[in-house]
Amino acid sequence: MRVIGVVIIFTQFLIGRLIPTPFITEPEPIQRAGYNYAFEYLDKRLIGETYGIAMVKPRGTNSTLIILSDEVWNRLLYTNLVEGSKQEAKYLRVYGESGSGYGQFYGTRGLCIDTAVYEGNMNEYAIYVADWWNSRVVKLKYLITQDTIISDGILIPWFQIGNPTDVACVTKSGGGAYIVVVERDKHRIQLYQRDADGNLSYIQSYGIKGSGYGNFFKPNGVAICQATDGGGGYFIYVTDTGNRRVICLRYKPTEGIIWQRVYKTMQNTQFLSVTASQYYCVYV
Repeated sequence: MRVIGVVIIFTQFLIGRLIPTPFITEPEPIQRAGYNYAFEYLDKRLIGETYGIAMVKPRGTNSTLIILSDEVWNRLLYTNLVEGSKQEAKYLRVYGESGSGYGQFYGTRGLCIDTAVYEGNMNEYAIYVADWWNSRVVKLKYLITQDTIISDGILIPWFQIGNPTDVACVTKSGGGAYIVVVERDKHRIQLYQRDADGNLSYIQSYGIKGSGYGNFFKPNGVAICQATDGGGGYFIYVTDTGNRRVICLRYKPTEGIIWQRVYKTMQNTQFLSVTASQYYCVYV
């Protein structure tokens, strides 16, 4: 059984509740602020506009790493929540800046954390980021013992992909991972794999512009998870935003990507991002 969950987020502003702002070093801390103060003091210091989010429990730790992509300021923000009686974030760090070089972004969109172990290195995780206007997928590393993110080059360069909006991955049997990327303006997804040594290889693309079987129209989000039913392989879920639907695909190494079904629950809703759990719960 597969369940589609539609998540509606309500934002509540609590009058009088103070939010810690360690970024502000003024002699008199600001307790409550209107638009002018907020713009002056917090502009580019907190979050401009969140697009993607990913999380993982790092190996050998009692904490949870959370990473956000900030599309407005072309960067990532990350924190580590320490488990215990108080699950507190000890910091909020920034990685990246505007540009087209290493450690730079131009439109940070979807991202994912690869939990596969490459070359036997248990101290790190690969992070993939859809760098929208630079037309590439960036590769980063999270170093567990140092608790920090560093650059690791480009996973998929501009001449192989066009303006990606999201990227997702899943650990595959035998080591390494499958990686799926959405190309919104080309109305398709691309599937890659990394082996246990970290080598990347292209598998196939899927989708053309349209509204029928095998078609997408401006897809935005993607998720991939292992299929533990009788069919085997991996499920790939795509938010087909322009067609106002969610598509379920199945990938099997012996057959490639095949169409499974359409979820279309709200006629006037545009689905943007998607994630899936190992229990076939799909959140949109």
